[in-house]
Amino acid sequence: MPTSTQSSAKGTRSWRFRLNLGAAAVAVLAAALIGAFGTSSPATAHPSDGQPCWCHKPQETSKLSLIVSTSKAQPGKKVTVTGKVSTGTAGLKATIQKAAGSSAWAAWKTLKLSAAKTVTATWTAPAAKGTTRFRLKYLGDKTHKGGVSAAKTVTVK
Repeated sequence: MPTSTQSSAKGTRSWRFRLNLGAAAVAVLAAALIGAFGTSSPATAHPSDGQPCWCHKPQETSKLSLIVSTSKAQPGKKVTVTGKVSTGTAGLKATIQKAAGSSAWAAWKTLKLSAAKTVTATWTAPAAKGTTRFRLKYLGDKTHKGGVSAAKTVTVK
């Protein structure tokens, strides 16, 4: 119970305050304080939903690998592209990037990591001859830095 004292020429006065709040008011106040200051409880969802942020410093770099079902494809044939993030978190997203010929890398498929921490997509080889490169990009999570895999090339003959 907080107490306040005031001194004056006539003497000392003392006040006692009592705060009576109902359960609903306490719950609202607690929610407002948690919203304003956050909590360190591990059960609380992070606002970035697992993606890297300013308040967490990832320590270990993610290890990424990419496999293509064939390095030489006939026009119109399907090629399976599978990426794996060894330190990834299932449910987070990884992007398979593609670059045709000498063009710049561009996002091709953004997929959620499976429980096995993999993503798989199917690419159909174009009618025109040439090369297409693929790589996997992962942004990281709260404890792992993201990265990019080595590129794999598919040649259409």
